Amino acid sequence: MNAPLWAITSYFNPLGSRRRLDNYRHFRRHLRAPLLAVELSFGEGPHLARGDADILVQCRDGDLLWQKERLLNRALQSLPASCRFVAWVDCDVVFEDPHWPLQAGDLLERNTLVQLFRTVRHALPDADVDALQADRRGWEQPSLASCMPVASDAGAPLSACMRRESGTPTPGMAWAARRAWLETHGLYDRCIVGGGDTAFAGAALGCPEVVMELHRMNTAQRTAYREWARGVRAVSAGRLPHLEGRLHHLWHGNIADRHASARHAGLAPHDYDPRRDLAPGRDGAWRWAGAGTGLRRYVQGYFAARREDGGEERAPVRD
Repeated sequence: MNAPLWAITSYFNPLGSRRRLDNYRHFRRHLRAPLLAVELSFGEGPHLARGDADILVQCRDGDLLWQKERLLNRALQSLPASCRFVAWVDCDVVFEDPHWPLQAGDLLERNTLVQLFRTVRHALPDADVDALQADRRGWEQPSLASCMPVASDAGAPLSACMRRESGTPTPGMAWAARRAWLETHGLYDRCIVGGGDTAFAGAALGCPEVVMELHRMNTAQRTAYREWARGVRAVSAGRLPHLEGRLHHLWHGNIADRHASARHAGLAPHDYDPRRDLAPGRDGAWRWAGAGTGLRRYVQGYFAARREDGGEERAPVRD
């Protein structure tokens, strides 16, 4: 496939959420770009199969922690030679405009980095995925990039992202960049309870210090993040282009159960050191290295508290 733009996504489902798998299938069916997916599987084996992506990379040697950005970095190693632009997209979203790959490619001829939507609508649990455009229910957020032209201080909208409520910016969901630039820097993949979108956006906007405060980073975390952010810093010069379309985010648990701010506060007492506590497994996913029992239990508890199928907390699937 010789398309200049490829989408990459990561799929890991340690609690065996049915909703997460259903959302992936909806995402795949509506995507209008060639897709490279990296799956990290737990328990009985992979959820994805041939046909779930144009290129599917499957990993087994990883532990229970936030692996999204780590798997996306793994995806960058498997892109075809013809790919010039890379969109990294969460596998629970649907683009309203089917022409977004062409529009993104046009913007990336002139820019290094693009957020791929203006607004995101969060669908309700009973939404019909084939009729999202006509469904006026749910609630909306603007993309972080769409808020930058009206913000004199890049740190202000970035800080507002932590509130995760109607009208506040969202730093993630769907981005695209020139392949050469993204391969040089990669994504920051050491946010073990999530928050990688905020970490990436903060560096791109030239305000990594804001992220360090929002994520309650200790000295070891700050050192690792600052080292990565130095290369990415201020690629946007305080401005980020974006597409004008709407994105639909498919329900997989209440947003409040993501604990956007509290998860970082809860991590702080566990003395997390990205360099000491993480090591790559055989196929590139993160494994625990020097992490203590308390840290591992805290991260496991975070996943259970997300309740992505609704209802009560569920225990993670074990290897």
